[in-house]
Amino acid sequence: MMETLGIGCPLRSGVVAALSRALGASLRLRTARGVVVDPHRLPLHPEDVDTSTDIKVKTKHLKGEVRILIPVGLWSSSHQQLISVEGLAFSLVRVSIMYHHDDTVLEVIPSEATQLPSCPAGVDAWSHFSKYAGGLGYGSLEFDFGCFGHVDGLLDMYRFNQKVASYHQIASGDSLDKSLYVIWHWVCASYSMGFGVRLLIPHTLNYEKFIHDNIKRLFYMYLIPRERYRLQGVLLDYLRSDMMVLPPSIDKTSYNCEDPDSDFSAYSSESDDAKDVKFDWAVVERFIGKLKDVINKYQTVVTSVNGVFLDEALWISNKSIESSCCRDAVLQLKSSTAWHHDIGTDAELVIYPGLYFRNAIQFRAYMIEHRLICVEQLFVNDNFDFLASEAETVVRGLKSYVDTMRTQLVDLGEANVILDVTISTKNWDIELVNICALGSLPEVLLSLEDVYHFYYTGVCDGIDSGGKHDSIVIDGILVAFLGSKSNPSKKHSWCPKDVGELKFNTPDDLIDFLRFQTSKG
Repeated sequence: MMETLGIGCPLRSGVVAALSRALGASLRLRTARGVVVDPHRLPLHPEDVDTSTDIKVKTKHLKGEVRILIPVGLWSSSHQQLISVEGLAFSLVRVSIMYHHDDTVLEVIPSEATQLPSCPAGVDAWSHFSKYAGGLGYGSLEFDFGCFGHVDGLLDMYRFNQKVASYHQIASGDSLDKSLYVIWHWVCASYSMGFGVRLLIPHTLNYEKFIHDNIKRLFYMYLIPRERYRLQGVLLDYLRSDMMVLPPSIDKTSYNCEDPDSDFSAYSSESDDAKDVKFDWAVVERFIGKLKDVINKYQTVVTSVNGVFLDEALWISNKSIESSCCRDAVLQLKSSTAWHHDIGTDAELVIYPGLYFRNAIQFRAYMIEHRLICVEQLFVNDNFDFLASEAETVVRGLKSYVDTMRTQLVDLGEANVILDVTISTKNWDIELVNICALGSLPEVLLSLEDVYHFYYTGVCDGIDSGGKHDSIVIDGILVAFLGSKSNPSKKHSWCPKDVGELKFNTPDDLIDFLRFQTSKG
Protein backbone atom coordinates (compact mmCIF):
# COMPACT_ATOMS: atom_id res chain seq x y z
CA MET A 1 0.00 0.00 0.00
CA MET A 2 1.22 3.51 -0.88
CA GLU A 3 0.60 6.93 0.63
CA THR A 4 1.15 10.44 -0.71
CA LEU A 5 2.67 13.57 0.82
CA GLY A 6 1.82 16.96 -0.68
CA ILE A 7 4.88 19.21 -0.61
CA GLY A 8 3.24 22.64 -0.40
CA CYS A 9 6.36 24.73 -1.03
CA PRO A 10 9.68 24.57 -2.88
CA LEU A 11 12.61 22.66 -1.39
CA ARG A 12 16.26 23.64 -1.11
CA SER A 13 18.69 21.64 -3.26
CA GLY A 14 20.25 19.76 -0.35
CA VAL A 15 17.14 17.61 -0.19
CA VAL A 16 18.27 15.40 -3.09
CA ALA A 17 21.48 14.34 -1.33
CA ALA A 18 19.61 13.95 1.97
CA LEU A 19 17.03 11.68 0.32
CA SER A 20 19.74 9.50 -1.20
CA ARG A 21 21.38 9.10 2.22
CA ALA A 22 18.03 8.40 3.89
CA LEU A 23 17.27 5.67 1.37
CA GLY A 24 20.80 4.29 1.31
CA ALA A 25 20.78 4.85 -2.45
CA SER A 26 23.23 6.19 -5.00
CA LEU A 27 22.31 9.57 -6.44
CA ARG A 28 21.81 9.73 -10.21
CA LEU A 29 21.25 13.24 -11.54
CA ARG A 30 20.46 14.09 -15.14
CA THR A 31 21.27 17.32 -16.96
CA ALA A 32 18.78 19.54 -18.76
CA ARG A 33 19.54 17.40 -21.83
CA GLY A 34 18.71 14.12 -20.08
CA VAL A 35 22.30 12.88 -19.75
CA VAL A 36 23.53 11.28 -16.52
CA VAL A 37 25.92 13.45 -14.52
CA ASP A 38 29.29 12.01 -13.53
CA PRO A 39 29.01 11.84 -9.71
CA HIS A 40 32.73 12.53 -9.38
CA ARG A 41 32.11 16.03 -10.75
CA LEU A 42 29.57 16.83 -8.03
CA PRO A 43 30.60 18.40 -4.70
CA LEU A 44 29.37 15.41 -2.72
CA HIS A 45 31.63 14.96 0.28
CA PRO A 46 29.98 12.53 2.73
CA GLU A 47 32.82 13.00 5.18
CA ASP A 48 31.89 16.69 5.50
CA VAL A 49 28.19 16.03 6.14
CA ASP A 50 26.82 15.85 9.67
CA THR A 51 24.69 12.70 9.49
CA SER A 52 23.86 12.63 13.21
CA THR A 53 20.43 14.12 12.53
CA ASP A 54 19.76 12.16 9.34
CA ILE A 55 16.38 10.45 9.12
CA LYS A 56 16.26 6.96 7.66
CA VAL A 57 13.40 6.23 5.26
CA LYS A 58 12.56 2.55 4.86
CA THR A 59 10.49 2.43 1.71
CA LYS A 60 10.87 0.14 -1.29
CA HIS A 61 9.43 2.71 -3.67
CA LEU A 62 9.43 6.48 -3.90
CA LYS A 63 8.34 8.67 -6.78
CA GLY A 64 6.86 12.07 -7.49
CA GLU A 65 7.55 15.64 -8.54
CA VAL A 66 8.90 18.53 -6.48
CA ARG A 67 10.22 22.02 -7.15
CA ILE A 68 13.79 22.83 -6.13
CA LEU A 69 14.63 26.44 -5.28
CA ILE A 70 18.22 27.55 -5.90
CA PRO A 71 19.33 31.02 -4.73
CA VAL A 72 21.51 32.11 -7.64
CA GLY A 73 24.86 33.36 -6.47
CA LEU A 74 24.90 31.59 -3.11
CA TRP A 75 27.71 29.19 -3.73
CA SER A 76 28.92 28.78 -0.16
CA SER A 77 28.83 25.27 1.31
CA SER A 78 28.10 26.55 4.80
CA HIS A 79 24.54 26.03 6.04
CA GLN A 80 24.98 28.29 9.06
CA GLN A 81 25.90 31.56 7.44
CA LEU A 82 23.05 34.00 6.85
CA ILE A 83 23.32 36.31 3.87
CA SER A 84 21.22 39.15 2.50
CA VAL A 85 18.67 38.35 -0.20
CA GLU A 86 19.03 41.78 -1.80
CA GLY A 87 20.17 41.33 -5.39
CA LEU A 88 19.71 37.56 -5.37
CA ALA A 89 17.86 35.81 -8.18
CA PHE A 90 16.09 32.49 -7.67
CA SER A 91 16.03 29.52 -10.01
CA LEU A 92 12.96 27.33 -9.58
CA VAL A 93 13.33 23.85 -11.10
CA ARG A 94 10.65 21.17 -11.34
CA VAL A 95 12.13 17.67 -11.06
CA SER A 96 10.89 14.10 -11.11
CA ILE A 97 12.20 11.82 -8.36
CA MET A 98 12.21 8.02 -8.66
CA TYR A 99 13.55 5.27 -6.42
CA HIS A 100 13.16 1.48 -6.43
CA HIS A 101 14.93 -0.67 -3.87
CA ASP A 102 15.99 -3.22 -6.50
CA ASP A 103 18.14 -0.56 -8.22
CA THR A 104 19.28 1.23 -5.03
CA VAL A 105 19.44 4.39 -7.16
CA LEU A 106 17.64 7.69 -6.54
CA GLU A 107 17.12 9.27 -9.95
CA VAL A 108 16.41 12.99 -10.30
CA ILE A 109 15.33 14.32 -13.70
CA PRO A 110 14.60 18.04 -14.39
CA SER A 111 11.58 18.95 -16.49
CA GLU A 112 11.25 22.74 -16.21
CA ALA A 113 13.33 25.67 -15.03
CA THR A 114 12.25 29.22 -14.29
CA GLN A 115 14.45 32.06 -13.10
CA LEU A 116 12.91 34.81 -11.02
CA PRO A 117 14.22 38.40 -11.17
CA SER A 118 16.66 39.68 -8.59
CA CYS A 119 15.26 40.58 -5.19
CA PRO A 120 15.06 44.37 -4.67
CA ALA A 121 16.21 46.17 -1.55
CA GLY A 122 13.88 46.19 1.44
CA VAL A 123 11.93 43.08 0.41
CA ASP A 124 12.10 39.80 2.30
CA ALA A 125 12.78 36.55 0.48
CA TRP A 126 9.27 35.10 0.81
CA SER A 127 7.49 38.26 -0.34
CA HIS A 128 9.71 38.44 -3.40
CA PHE A 129 9.25 34.77 -4.19
CA SER A 130 5.47 34.90 -3.69
CA LYS A 131 5.12 37.89 -6.00
CA TYR A 132 6.34 35.88 -8.96
CA ALA A 133 5.66 32.27 -8.02
CA GLY A 134 2.59 32.45 -5.82
CA GLY A 135 -0.06 29.88 -6.70
CA LEU A 136 2.30 27.37 -8.26
CA GLY A 137 1.87 23.71 -7.48
CA TYR A 138 4.79 22.16 -5.64
CA GLY A 139 4.13 18.52 -6.32
CA SER A 140 3.99 15.47 -4.10
CA LEU A 141 5.85 12.28 -3.25
CA GLU A 142 4.42 8.78 -3.13
CA PHE A 143 6.01 6.06 -0.98
CA ASP A 144 5.26 2.93 1.04
CA PHE A 145 2.63 3.17 3.75
CA GLY A 146 4.05 3.93 7.19
CA CYS A 147 6.84 6.25 6.01
CA PHE A 148 4.86 9.50 6.06
CA GLY A 149 6.36 10.87 9.27
CA HIS A 150 9.93 10.07 8.27
CA VAL A 151 9.64 11.60 4.79
CA ASP A 152 7.81 14.67 6.10
CA GLY A 153 10.42 15.16 8.82
CA LEU A 154 13.26 14.94 6.32
CA LEU A 155 11.66 17.39 3.88
CA ASP A 156 10.91 19.82 6.69
CA MET A 157 14.64 20.55 7.05
CA TYR A 158 14.77 21.75 3.43
CA ARG A 159 11.46 23.58 2.98
CA PHE A 160 11.51 27.15 1.69
CA ASN A 161 8.29 28.58 3.11
CA GLN A 162 6.94 31.66 4.83
CA LYS A 163 8.17 30.40 8.20
CA VAL A 164 11.86 30.32 7.22
CA ALA A 165 11.93 32.92 4.43
CA SER A 166 10.07 35.95 5.82
CA TYR A 167 13.37 37.69 6.44
CA HIS A 168 15.86 39.82 4.58
CA GLN A 169 18.43 37.07 5.10
CA ILE A 170 18.39 33.38 4.31
CA ALA A 171 20.73 30.47 4.99
CA SER A 172 23.59 30.31 2.51
CA GLY A 173 23.49 27.77 -0.26
CA ASP A 174 24.03 24.04 -0.23
CA SER A 175 27.19 22.71 -1.85
CA LEU A 176 25.04 21.31 -4.68
CA ASP A 177 23.48 24.68 -5.56
CA LYS A 178 26.15 25.72 -8.04
CA SER A 179 26.19 22.40 -9.89
CA LEU A 180 22.42 21.97 -10.04
CA TYR A 181 21.89 25.52 -11.22
CA VAL A 182 24.29 25.01 -14.13
CA ILE A 183 23.12 21.58 -15.27
CA TRP A 184 19.42 22.44 -14.95
CA HIS A 185 19.41 26.07 -16.06
CA TRP A 186 18.40 25.45 -19.67
CA VAL A 187 15.80 22.70 -19.19
CA CYS A 188 12.68 23.41 -21.23
CA ALA A 189 13.64 27.10 -21.01
CA SER A 190 10.22 28.04 -19.63
CA TYR A 191 11.43 31.26 -18.00
CA SER A 192 7.89 32.49 -17.51
CA MET A 193 9.19 34.96 -14.91
CA GLY A 194 12.15 36.24 -16.92
CA PHE A 195 12.08 35.15 -20.54
CA GLY A 196 15.44 34.57 -22.18
CA VAL A 197 17.42 35.23 -19.01
CA ARG A 198 21.08 34.36 -19.39
CA LEU A 199 22.96 31.96 -17.19
CA LEU A 200 24.39 33.81 -14.23
CA ILE A 201 27.96 32.57 -14.06
CA PRO A 202 28.21 30.16 -11.09
CA HIS A 203 31.47 31.66 -9.97
CA THR A 204 32.52 35.21 -9.29
CA LEU A 205 33.88 37.00 -12.36
CA ASN A 206 36.71 38.96 -10.79
CA TYR A 207 37.72 41.08 -13.77
CA GLU A 208 40.44 42.78 -11.71
CA LYS A 209 42.44 39.57 -11.89
CA PHE A 210 42.30 39.65 -15.69
CA ILE A 211 43.48 43.20 -16.25
CA HIS A 212 46.43 43.45 -18.60
CA ASP A 213 49.04 44.35 -15.98
CA ASN A 214 48.19 41.34 -13.81
CA ILE A 215 48.11 38.91 -16.75
CA LYS A 216 51.38 40.32 -18.06
CA ARG A 217 52.99 39.99 -14.62
CA LEU A 218 52.04 36.32 -14.30
CA PHE A 219 52.24 35.11 -17.91
CA TYR A 220 54.86 37.39 -19.46
CA MET A 221 56.96 34.45 -20.65
CA TYR A 222 54.01 32.95 -22.53
CA LEU A 223 52.19 35.95 -24.05
CA ILE A 224 52.78 37.02 -27.64
CA PRO A 225 53.49 40.76 -28.22
CA ARG A 226 50.58 43.18 -28.47
CA GLU A 227 49.62 46.83 -28.67
CA ARG A 228 46.63 48.16 -26.74
CA TYR A 229 44.31 51.06 -27.50
CA ARG A 230 41.44 52.35 -25.38
CA LEU A 231 38.18 52.80 -27.32
CA GLN A 232 35.82 55.31 -25.77
CA GLY A 233 33.68 58.34 -26.43
CA VAL A 234 33.50 59.56 -30.02
CA LEU A 235 35.84 56.85 -31.31
CA LEU A 236 33.80 54.04 -29.76
CA ASP A 237 30.57 55.54 -31.12
CA TYR A 238 32.10 55.73 -34.59
CA LEU A 239 33.33 52.12 -34.59
CA ARG A 240 29.96 50.86 -33.36
CA SER A 241 28.05 52.94 -35.87
CA ASP A 242 26.17 51.13 -38.63
CA MET A 243 27.20 53.88 -41.06
CA MET A 244 30.11 52.60 -43.15
CA VAL A 245 31.61 56.04 -43.78
CA LEU A 246 35.40 56.11 -43.40
CA PRO A 247 37.76 58.91 -42.29
CA PRO A 248 39.36 60.99 -45.08
CA SER A 249 42.81 59.40 -44.82
CA ILE A 250 41.50 55.95 -45.78
CA ASP A 251 38.27 56.92 -47.48
CA LYS A 252 39.40 55.63 -50.86
CA THR A 253 41.83 52.85 -51.60
CA SER A 254 43.03 51.89 -55.07
CA TYR A 255 44.09 48.39 -56.05
CA ASN A 256 46.82 48.63 -58.70
CA CYS A 257 46.66 45.00 -59.71
CA GLU A 258 42.96 45.11 -60.54
CA ASP A 259 41.46 45.71 -63.96
CA PRO A 260 40.64 49.44 -64.29
CA ASP A 261 37.06 48.56 -65.19
CA SER A 262 36.63 46.23 -62.24
CA ASP A 263 34.21 47.09 -59.45
CA PHE A 264 37.17 46.72 -57.10
CA SER A 265 39.58 49.09 -58.89
CA ALA A 266 38.53 51.70 -56.35
CA TYR A 267 36.07 51.81 -53.52
CA SER A 268 34.79 54.84 -51.67
CA SER A 269 32.54 54.98 -48.66
CA GLU A 270 30.75 58.01 -50.05
CA SER A 271 27.00 57.62 -50.24
CA ASP A 272 23.98 59.84 -49.81
CA ASP A 273 23.67 58.66 -46.20
CA ALA A 274 27.38 59.02 -45.47
CA LYS A 275 27.48 62.64 -46.61
CA ASP A 276 25.00 63.55 -43.88
CA VAL A 277 26.99 61.91 -41.09
CA LYS A 278 29.23 64.10 -38.97
CA PHE A 279 31.98 62.43 -36.98
CA ASP A 280 34.85 64.04 -35.10
CA TRP A 281 37.45 63.00 -37.66
CA ALA A 282 40.29 64.50 -35.59
CA VAL A 283 39.70 61.89 -32.88
CA VAL A 284 39.29 59.08 -35.40
CA GLU A 285 42.40 60.13 -37.35
CA ARG A 286 44.53 59.92 -34.18
CA PHE A 287 43.42 56.33 -33.88
CA ILE A 288 44.15 55.74 -37.58
CA GLY A 289 47.65 57.13 -37.07
CA LYS A 290 48.29 54.71 -34.21
CA LEU A 291 46.93 51.83 -36.27
CA LYS A 292 49.18 52.74 -39.21
CA ASP A 293 52.23 52.82 -36.94
CA VAL A 294 51.46 49.34 -35.64
CA ILE A 295 50.86 47.95 -39.13
CA ASN A 296 54.12 49.50 -40.33
CA LYS A 297 55.86 47.84 -37.39
CA TYR A 298 54.38 44.36 -37.85
CA GLN A 299 53.40 44.41 -41.57
CA THR A 300 50.15 42.60 -40.75
CA VAL A 301 47.96 42.60 -37.65
CA VAL A 302 45.14 40.66 -36.00
CA THR A 303 42.72 42.56 -33.77
CA SER A 304 40.34 41.80 -30.92
CA VAL A 305 38.14 43.93 -28.68
CA ASN A 306 37.71 42.95 -25.03
CA GLY A 307 38.98 39.48 -25.94
CA VAL A 308 36.52 39.05 -28.84
CA PHE A 309 38.02 38.42 -32.27
CA LEU A 310 36.32 39.85 -35.36
CA ASP A 311 35.60 36.44 -36.82
CA GLU A 312 32.33 37.19 -38.55
CA ALA A 313 33.87 40.17 -40.40
CA LEU A 314 36.74 38.30 -42.09
CA TRP A 315 34.91 38.55 -45.40
CA ILE A 316 36.32 42.10 -45.48
CA SER A 317 39.85 40.67 -45.92
CA ASN A 318 38.81 37.72 -48.09
CA LYS A 319 38.72 35.35 -45.08
CA SER A 320 42.26 36.25 -44.05
CA ILE A 321 42.80 36.54 -40.30
CA GLU A 322 45.49 39.17 -40.88
CA SER A 323 44.96 42.77 -41.99
CA SER A 324 47.71 44.52 -43.93
CA CYS A 325 46.13 47.98 -44.22
CA CYS A 326 44.19 50.36 -41.99
CA ARG A 327 41.15 50.26 -44.22
CA ASP A 328 40.64 46.52 -43.78
CA ALA A 329 41.22 46.74 -40.02
CA VAL A 330 38.70 49.57 -39.60
CA LEU A 331 36.12 47.91 -41.85
CA GLN A 332 36.45 44.72 -39.81
CA LEU A 333 35.88 46.64 -36.59
CA LYS A 334 32.83 48.38 -38.03
CA SER A 335 31.42 45.24 -39.68
CA SER A 336 31.76 42.99 -36.65
CA THR A 337 29.07 43.06 -33.98
CA ALA A 338 30.41 40.16 -31.89
CA TRP A 339 32.61 42.53 -29.88
CA HIS A 340 29.55 44.54 -28.83
CA HIS A 341 28.94 41.73 -26.31
CA ASP A 342 28.42 43.37 -22.89
CA ILE A 343 30.24 46.51 -24.06
CA GLY A 344 30.01 49.54 -21.81
CA THR A 345 31.25 53.09 -22.21
CA ASP A 346 34.74 51.97 -23.16
CA ALA A 347 36.55 48.94 -24.56
CA GLU A 348 40.08 47.75 -25.14
CA LEU A 349 41.34 47.11 -28.66
CA VAL A 350 44.28 44.69 -28.75
CA ILE A 351 46.45 44.55 -31.87
CA TYR A 352 48.59 41.45 -32.35
CA PRO A 353 51.43 40.92 -34.86
CA GLY A 354 50.08 38.85 -37.74
CA LEU A 355 53.32 36.87 -37.80
CA TYR A 356 52.17 34.79 -34.83
CA PHE A 357 48.98 33.75 -36.65
CA ARG A 358 50.65 32.88 -39.94
CA ASN A 359 51.37 29.21 -40.66
CA ALA A 360 49.54 28.43 -37.44
CA ILE A 361 46.18 27.26 -36.16
CA GLN A 362 44.29 28.93 -33.35
CA PHE A 363 42.28 27.32 -30.58
CA ARG A 364 40.23 28.35 -27.56
CA ALA A 365 40.69 26.12 -24.51
CA TYR A 366 38.19 26.01 -21.63
CA MET A 367 39.33 25.19 -18.12
CA ILE A 368 37.06 24.47 -15.15
CA GLU A 369 38.44 23.85 -11.67
CA HIS A 370 41.97 24.04 -13.12
CA ARG A 371 41.19 21.19 -15.54
CA LEU A 372 41.31 21.38 -19.33
CA ILE A 373 37.77 20.48 -20.44
CA CYS A 374 37.08 21.59 -24.02
CA VAL A 375 39.03 22.85 -27.03
CA GLU A 376 37.51 24.56 -30.06
CA GLN A 377 38.64 26.08 -33.33
CA LEU A 378 38.94 29.81 -32.63
CA PHE A 379 38.44 31.21 -36.14
CA VAL A 380 35.81 29.61 -38.37
CA ASN A 381 37.22 30.98 -41.62
CA ASP A 382 38.70 27.62 -42.60
CA ASN A 383 38.01 23.89 -42.50
CA PHE A 384 39.93 21.97 -39.84
CA ASP A 385 39.04 18.50 -41.08
CA PHE A 386 42.63 17.39 -40.44
CA LEU A 387 41.75 17.39 -36.72
CA ALA A 388 39.81 14.17 -37.25
CA SER A 389 43.22 12.48 -37.31
CA GLU A 390 45.48 15.09 -35.65
CA ALA A 391 43.35 16.04 -32.64
CA GLU A 392 45.33 13.76 -30.35
CA THR A 393 48.51 15.71 -31.12
CA VAL A 394 46.74 19.00 -30.38
CA VAL A 395 45.20 17.76 -27.13
CA ARG A 396 48.44 16.20 -25.93
CA GLY A 397 50.31 19.42 -26.71
CA LEU A 398 47.73 21.62 -24.96
CA LYS A 399 47.68 19.42 -21.86
CA SER A 400 51.44 19.60 -21.62
CA TYR A 401 51.37 23.36 -22.25
CA VAL A 402 48.79 23.96 -19.53
CA ASP A 403 50.89 21.92 -17.11
CA THR A 404 53.87 24.23 -17.71
CA MET A 405 51.83 27.22 -16.54
CA ARG A 406 50.11 25.48 -13.65
CA THR A 407 51.86 27.65 -11.07
CA GLN A 408 50.84 30.86 -12.85
CA LEU A 409 47.23 29.69 -13.16
CA VAL A 410 47.10 28.94 -9.45
CA ASP A 411 48.65 32.33 -8.65
CA LEU A 412 45.98 33.97 -10.81
CA GLY A 413 43.47 32.78 -8.26
CA GLU A 414 40.83 31.75 -10.80
CA ALA A 415 40.05 28.09 -11.43
CA ASN A 416 37.76 28.73 -14.42
CA VAL A 417 39.42 30.40 -17.41
CA ILE A 418 39.58 30.59 -21.19
CA LEU A 419 42.93 30.32 -22.97
CA ASP A 420 43.31 31.51 -26.56
CA VAL A 421 46.38 29.97 -28.16
CA THR A 422 48.07 29.74 -31.54
CA ILE A 423 49.91 26.56 -32.57
CA SER A 424 52.59 26.49 -35.25
CA THR A 425 51.91 24.03 -38.07
CA LYS A 426 55.66 23.64 -38.57
CA ASN A 427 56.84 22.53 -35.13
CA TRP A 428 53.62 22.50 -33.01
CA ASP A 429 54.99 25.21 -30.70
CA ILE A 430 52.22 26.85 -28.68
CA GLU A 431 51.97 30.58 -27.92
CA LEU A 432 49.50 32.22 -25.53
CA VAL A 433 47.36 34.89 -27.19
CA ASN A 434 45.04 35.78 -24.33
CA ILE A 435 43.54 34.56 -21.07
CA CYS A 436 40.02 35.52 -19.95
CA ALA A 437 37.47 34.56 -17.33
CA LEU A 438 35.19 31.67 -18.22
CA GLY A 439 31.81 33.05 -19.23
CA SER A 440 33.10 36.50 -20.17
CA LEU A 441 33.11 35.96 -23.96
CA PRO A 442 30.43 35.12 -26.54
CA GLU A 443 30.45 31.62 -27.98
CA VAL A 444 32.37 30.52 -31.07
CA LEU A 445 31.44 26.89 -31.74
CA LEU A 446 30.66 25.65 -28.24
CA SER A 447 28.10 27.37 -26.06
CA LEU A 448 28.69 27.88 -22.36
CA GLU A 449 26.02 25.24 -21.80
CA ASP A 450 27.99 22.79 -23.97
CA VAL A 451 31.13 23.38 -21.93
CA TYR A 452 29.40 22.87 -18.59
CA HIS A 453 27.43 19.92 -19.94
CA PHE A 454 30.63 18.15 -20.95
CA TYR A 455 32.33 19.04 -17.68
CA TYR A 456 29.55 17.42 -15.64
CA THR A 457 28.94 14.40 -17.90
CA GLY A 458 32.22 13.72 -19.72
CA VAL A 459 30.35 12.64 -22.86
CA CYS A 460 29.21 14.21 -26.15
CA ASP A 461 25.69 12.83 -25.72
CA GLY A 462 23.29 15.74 -25.57
CA ILE A 463 25.57 18.19 -27.39
CA ASP A 464 23.79 18.95 -30.66
CA SER A 465 25.80 21.23 -32.90
CA GLY A 466 22.99 21.52 -35.42
CA GLY A 467 25.52 20.71 -38.12
CA LYS A 468 27.60 23.76 -37.17
CA HIS A 469 30.68 21.78 -36.17
CA ASP A 470 32.19 18.33 -35.70
CA SER A 471 33.03 17.02 -32.22
CA ILE A 472 35.30 14.29 -30.94
CA VAL A 473 36.53 13.32 -27.48
CA ILE A 474 40.27 12.76 -27.10
CA ASP A 475 41.71 11.68 -23.76
CA GLY A 476 38.72 13.11 -21.91
CA ILE A 477 38.83 16.46 -23.76
CA LEU A 478 36.02 17.61 -26.08
CA VAL A 479 37.37 19.01 -29.36
CA ALA A 480 35.04 21.03 -31.63
CA PHE A 481 36.02 22.05 -35.16
CA LEU A 482 34.74 22.61 -38.68
CA GLY A 483 35.15 19.31 -40.47
CA SER A 484 33.61 17.05 -43.07
CA LYS A 485 30.32 16.82 -41.17
CA SER A 486 29.98 20.58 -40.74
CA ASN A 487 27.50 22.43 -42.92
CA PRO A 488 29.32 25.36 -44.61
CA SER A 489 26.16 27.47 -44.46
CA LYS A 490 26.21 27.26 -40.65
CA LYS A 491 29.82 28.25 -40.02
CA HIS A 492 28.66 31.70 -38.97
CA SER A 493 25.65 32.43 -36.83
CA TRP A 494 24.52 35.10 -39.29
CA CYS A 495 24.45 32.73 -42.24
CA PRO A 496 20.81 31.68 -43.01
CA LYS A 497 19.82 28.19 -44.11
CA ASP A 498 18.81 29.38 -47.57
CA VAL A 499 21.99 31.38 -48.17
CA GLY A 500 22.55 29.55 -51.44
CA GLU A 501 19.31 30.97 -52.84
CA LEU A 502 20.12 34.61 -52.13
CA LYS A 503 20.85 36.97 -55.01
CA PHE A 504 22.24 40.50 -54.91
CA ASN A 505 22.24 43.07 -57.70
CA THR A 506 25.11 45.19 -56.37
CA PRO A 507 27.97 44.83 -53.84
CA ASP A 508 26.19 47.40 -51.66
CA ASP A 509 23.13 45.12 -51.46
CA LEU A 510 25.32 42.28 -50.23
CA ILE A 511 27.03 44.50 -47.65
CA ASP A 512 23.66 45.77 -46.40
CA PHE A 513 22.40 42.20 -46.04
CA LEU A 514 25.48 41.04 -44.14
CA ARG A 515 25.36 44.00 -41.76
CA PHE A 516 21.67 43.37 -41.10
CA GLN A 517 22.31 39.70 -40.36
CA THR A 518 25.20 40.39 -37.98
CA SER A 519 23.23 43.10 -36.19
CA LYS A 520 20.47 40.58 -35.41
CA GLY A 521 22.88 38.55 -33.25
